[in-house]
Order: sequence, then structure tokens, then C-alpha cells
Amino acid sequence: MFDVSKNPKPDSNCNFWCILRLLKRTEIGLVALMLIFAGACMALIMVLYLYFYAQQQATRKQVLSEQSVGQVITVSQSGGLFARSLVQTDVGFYALVDAISLSRNETLLLQTRADQSRFLCDSQHRCVKLAATEQGT
Repeated sequence: MFDVSKNPKPDSNCNFWCILRLLKRTEIGLVALMLIFAGACMALIMVLYLYFYAQQQATRKQVLSEQSVGQVITVSQSGGLFARSLVQTDVGFYALVDAISLSRNETLLLQTRADQSRFLCDSQHRCVKLAATEQGT
């Protein structure tokens, strides 16, 4: 039945194929483990990014100082694709990045925030960013 001349060591041939099958199973397991690890790392990176983004947003909104800039005299709006406003108070002029509706003689505040941006705020604490800080000057 078994011809010794063709295959002198039948156990060595079986061991070779058994080892190859074991390696294939190990490779599949390692690839699966690496994919799980990569997914966990991506999830951790996303959670850390969201945490630091939320921290930055909270810091940016922190008000460092407020000063009165007087009462509103006039408000002029510029139309177009991006609406902008120019507010004249008894202290000076303030260009804003968004349109705003203000009552005449309303007292305004100038806020400086933690990220050094400046906002013009009305008595109800509705704030609009100054155009000069939008351009980085």
C-alpha cells in the first residue's frame, strides 16, 4: 500500500503542510488583530481631537476684558453676498463682520477674548466680531 521509495519520510511532508496551515491561520489572526488595533487607535485619536477642540472652543469664548465704547449714533449696513455693518458711537467707528440691528442711544461694550479677538456687544449680550480682528490686524 505504502510505497517507501516515492516518499521516504511521510511524517516530514505532513509536518511541513501542517506548519504551513498553522502559519496561514496565524497570519489571518494577526491581520485581524492589527485591524482591531488600528480601529481602536483611530477611535482614540478622534475622541482626543474632539476633547481638545471642545477645550479650545471654551477657551476662545472666555472674556478677558470689557470696556464701554459709548452709545450708538448710527448703524449702516453694506449689502451683497456678505453683509457687513459700520457702527458709529460717540467714541468712534466700529466695522463688524456681520449685519446687526441696534437701537439708537444703546450702550455698547467692546469685549476682548482669550484668543485676542474683539467683539462689539449690546446690552442683551449679543456680540458681533469686529472686522479688523477677522483680517488678523
